[in-house]
Amino acid sequence: MSDGPTPDVSEADSVVTEVGSVDHGFLVHADPARVQALLDVAPGRTGRLTAAVYRESSHLHRDADARVRRDLLALDAARYGAPELAARIASVPLPGDGGHDWKVAWATGSETSPRFLATLTGHQEGLSAVATATTRDGRALAVTGGYGESSVRAWDLTTGEQIHLWSPLAEDVWVLTTTELDGRPVVVTGTYGNTIQVWDLADGQPIGRVDTVSCPGILSGPDSLPEGMWYPGGIYLNSLACAVLDGCPVVVSTVQTDDSDTDVCQDFPVAAVHDLKTGRHVNSIPTGHTGAVHLATAMLEGRPVLITGSSGDREARLWDLATGHPVGEPLIGHTEGLTVMETTTLDGRPVAVTGSYDGTVRRWDLGTQQPIGEVLAGRTRHWVEDLDVTMLDGRPTVVAILDGGTVCVWDLATGHPVVESFTARDAGALAATVVEGRPVAVTAMEDGTVRLWDLSPQPLAGAPVSGHFGTVRSTVITEVDGPRSPSQGATTGRCTVGT
Repeated sequence: MSDGPTPDVSEADSVVTEVGSVDHGFLVHADPARVQALLDVAPGRTGRLTAAVYRESSHLHRDADARVRRDLLALDAARYGAPELAARIASVPLPGDGGHDWKVAWATGSETSPRFLATLTGHQEGLSAVATATTRDGRALAVTGGYGESSVRAWDLTTGEQIHLWSPLAEDVWVLTTTELDGRPVVVTGTYGNTIQVWDLADGQPIGRVDTVSCPGILSGPDSLPEGMWYPGGIYLNSLACAVLDGCPVVVSTVQTDDSDTDVCQDFPVAAVHDLKTGRHVNSIPTGHTGAVHLATAMLEGRPVLITGSSGDREARLWDLATGHPVGEPLIGHTEGLTVMETTTLDGRPVAVTGSYDGTVRRWDLGTQQPIGEVLAGRTRHWVEDLDVTMLDGRPTVVAILDGGTVCVWDLATGHPVVESFTARDAGALAATVVEGRPVAVTAMEDGTVRLWDLSPQPLAGAPVSGHFGTVRSTVITEVDGPRSPSQGATTGRCTVGT
């Protein structure tokens, strides 16, 4: 996430010297783009802390003068539990003064994470959707949209620059996805006004439009509603998924009403299939779900299938995308309604990953319709707000965000946590990708910002200390003839000292 050329390690010593001391004046006075470019290679533990502190308000540094930047850095250092770093930054002299006349006494740090990389700004209202794509030349992009400003923006994740702005749109964007059309990456957006639009991510030009309001079985006005229901005038696209059907790229969509009184105004469980190029209606699949219906697509035994689940029931269902007929048995296991689903492959097999209001993530073999391994769950039992699948060290990895902002990362095959969970509070949606070899989570925030998070596993400080035969339940730090060493206690009754 840098604007300039990739620096070598010697340049990074401008931020942190070889002996580990921070050049506080450089942080305050240097051009923020230059500092940002050096953060990834700042050496040692001190360098990682300094990088995390600088990134916390990096979106503000570039437009701030040195005095404001000094205050922000001091405050963020205190939030990271580094009062000495905060005091030294606050003491950096500026023209016209002899240092800062106040110091940060303390600051809460629960919102900070060393995995935070950057903030992308431009949206003025809260965000509800994010997706990622890769250009023909290998650049990683993110596309974001939300409610309140009727715009969609595309970002280059390497430079952090906005590359496209589609605004003003006719309605707010509630959902979006990315796919390829004739070999080029495109974004497909769904609006509050129930319209699907397709945009070229290379040149930003509009490609097509689908008016789902008029398709059979969805919603064409008050006369199309089931008996006993009324039309509030507020419907929006709830979910989008793309596939290829008989050589033709298609988009599948579901709609939802904006009235929370489900006794009066219900959601519509029909999945509509449209030709992505022409907008022609291809098929409508009555899913039989209750509540808001979520979608994903996959290839199963050479044919495209649709996977559906909803907030109103506890199972996911498979459908032949061409015929609309059910495929196999429902995927049953969640104890509450489904909130999100994705598909991928594992060892050549198509699999689905589902999240639920029950706070768990489950993996399913789509060929057998059976669960894979144990249930995945975070340390908190918040419901799963969004999830995505990416590659980490060559292995498929599940990245999920729970209500409350906890981000969890699991190995798709083993179900083991890959990195320690961290907090991205107030994130409304999540996507994952790889940026210049680094796995990254992209979160769409309620304050209108887009934030990037490092998903790389952190290296161990040293080699593992072995010797116990049972579970290690505690550790303490002591000194044995010099350096501080860990003393470990286990159920075996042994005490092992590592040096």
